[in-house]
Formats: sequence, structure tokens, C-alpha cells
Amino acid sequence: MTEGRPVVLIADDQPDVVEALRLLLKAEGFLTLTAHVPEGVIAQLERTAVDAALIDLNYTRDTTSGREGLDLLSRIRALDPTLPVVVMTAWGSVDKAVEAMRIGARDFIEKPWDNARLLTTLKTQIELARALRAAGREAGFDLAIDSGFRSFERQRSIWNRKASGQLAVLDSESRPLDIAALSPRDLAFAILRWSALPGASRHHWGTDLDVFDAAARPPGYEVRLVPSEVEDGGLFAPLHDWLDERIASGTSYGFFRPYDRDRGGVAAERWHLSFAPIAVAAQRAMSAEFLRGVIQPADILLKNAVLEHLDEIVARFVVNTNADWP
Repeated sequence: MTEGRPVVLIADDQPDVVEALRLLLKAEGFLTLTAHVPEGVIAQLERTAVDAALIDLNYTRDTTSGREGLDLLSRIRALDPTLPVVVMTAWGSVDKAVEAMRIGARDFIEKPWDNARLLTTLKTQIELARALRAAGREAGFDLAIDSGFRSFERQRSIWNRKASGQLAVLDSESRPLDIAALSPRDLAFAILRWSALPGASRHHWGTDLDVFDAAARPPGYEVRLVPSEVEDGGLFAPLHDWLDERIASGTSYGFFRPYDRDRGGVAAERWHLSFAPIAVAAQRAMSAEFLRGVIQPADILLKNAVLEHLDEIVARFVVNTNADWP
């Protein structure tokens, strides 16, 4: 971490949860502020600068809808649209997490939380917010995150919807493929060009982010994360030109592009940044043996084809990334 000890605002209606999080963060060098109701969160933010907020989605008014937390998130965004907010709930679902991230949350944590992932998520979000946000503002950009942590279940859902034809499977030019004409092996490999295998996604680690320039996004425009947005003439190309300069000059604060070019596996993803100090170790721990144990019991379409070709998949799509990290 840079710029001194980071300050995190913790908000939950359960005092024991707040205390557990406070002690966890204190042991890792964080300073903390706490609140138990939404009004307390706003009051803290109005009088104190913080580096991130870790907020519950459910408070005393009800315990399952997440409405209070989503309302609070909107109020936080109104106060400071650049503040990294990580939401948490014991009653979470992918739909709620997606809704929170659409409103502006940077990531989500489900209770009971995993300490290592929670800490990694906060450190990554704060590091990015402190370093690149400040530099980006000086250069005229509003660096925003479209996607951060992605759970195994969410990645499995994306994979299965593509394998079943519910979501488009694209070729290398971002054109839809006729999946009925593909063998199971070819369909799996086509999906892997743009979507990770569940269990092998870098987004599982809490270290990787898909970014765009919020200042360049027209009102109502939905970010698609396709090459036309980031290539020359694209909406977000100037931001990525600037990021290329930062990475090349060694001033990207540990972030790099794992898919900087097409190596015959995952297609080039200019929007994808990775925090090297943590991500490199996570990638080194990846192996076909590990993934086989994850995939074998899971409800994943094309499982037989994936397992049959797993060694090739790992070599081509999992570890075949940019080795020139900061």
C-alpha cells in the first residue's frame, strides 16, 4: 500500500460483525471507522476522508431485500463517485451483487467472508483508487471499474449460458458464431477466447479489473468490453493509450495487462488490468491437476471435452499470459 495507512469505513448493523472486521483490518495495518446505520455512514463520510467503504446491504428495516444498502450506495456515490465501495451481505445473490455494481460498487463479499479474499479485494481496490485515479485525474480521465471479483458460480453461469446458446459466443473479430456447427472441443475453445473457464478466471483472485473511462461514456451507454471500444478511435482508447504509457514507463503502481496481445489463447483484452504483486503468485499456483479437482464435481456444460483437453487448455488459455509484469 502507498500514501500511509489506508482508512476503511465499516458499516453493518451487527456490532459483532463490525468488531470482527475492525480487528481483521487493524492486524493488516488498516485504520478503521465504523457505523451501524446508513445515516451513520453518511455522517462519517461527510466529516472524514476514507480510502474505501465496506458496507452491508441489509440493515434493521428489513433483512433480505438489500434495499437499504443499495439506497446507501447511491448516496455514497452522490457524495464521492470515486470512492471504492465493497458491499457485503449474508443474503446475497448474483443479481443483488450485479445491481450493486451497476449502481457503483467496486466489488462484493458474501458472508461468511474469506479473510484472504476480503483483504485482497480491499488492498487491490485501494491501491488502484489511490494510484491510478489520482494520476488519471491529472491526465483528464475518470478511471472506473466495470468488473472486479467474480465468483466461481457467476463464472459457471456465464460459461453455461454460452455453451447452451443463451449468450453469444464470439469469434476473434467479435462476430457471433454458429455454435451448432462446432464440436464440443471447438465450442469450449471458442468460449475460452473471451471467457475464462470456471475455476481458472483471474477475476476469482480479487486482483484483476476491467476498466473504462467514465468521463468518456455517453449518458445511457452500456459498456460492452469489446475491442472497438478500446482500439484507435474507440470511446475509451485515449484512456488506454495513457495506461500504456504508464505501464511502459514503470509508473502503473504494480498494474499490468495480462492479455496485452493475442498469444493464440485468450484474445487481447486492452481493458483488463492485473495487480502483479498478488496476481503473479496466484497464477503460479494454477495447474491442470488443481483445476481438474474443481471442475470434476461441478455442474459445467462441455465438462467431458474440457477434462479431455485440460492440459492444452491450461497451457493455452490459463498460463499463456504476459510475463512482463512490474
